[in-house]
Amino acid sequence: MRITFDNKMFKKDMKNIIDYSIGFLDGVKKGKTDFLKIIGLETVELMKEYIDSSARVNPGILHHVYEWDQTGSPNARLFDINYTVSGLGLSFKSTFSQSRSIKSGSRVPFYDKARIMEAGIPVVIRPRQAQVLAFNDNGEEVFTQGPIKISNPGGDNVQGGFEKTFDEFFNRF
Repeated sequence: MRITFDNKMFKKDMKNIIDYSIGFLDGVKKGKTDFLKIIGLETVELMKEYIDSSARVNPGILHHVYEWDQTGSPNARLFDINYTVSGLGLSFKSTFSQSRSIKSGSRVPFYDKARIMEAGIPVVIRPRQAQVLAFNDNGEEVFTQGPIKISNPGGDNVQGGFEKTFDEFFNRF
């Protein structure tokens, strides 16, 4: 029995297979980027909704990332979440924005409220124009001439609360 092998036909078939495979992989690569963009957009929206609902259920942890007295409201968010598609895949990053509202009983906005409370940065309040600083502490009117230091603005549960909720979203879902 004699077997013949057509070298030219084999080369042609292999070239066709390789060209098809390269085209397929190029399409997959482009499709992957488009797919990750869609996943990124959807994930950002779901994450924002998750944080909003978590804030409504447990406001003591997340009240600092919303305007005063509007915890859990999508229109009062002091955070934004963005995504990036790269060769490594999909990554997410959050940023905090400036509060525009003023807390009841205050005359000055709390600048960088979300960032300061999330990081647990102590705050020092000094009298501006007056000689005395007046404030309410658990229903009692307090007057002082010197500055006061608030070691944990926002309360004990606030520090890292947004980051924990952000991470919890990815670990749970």
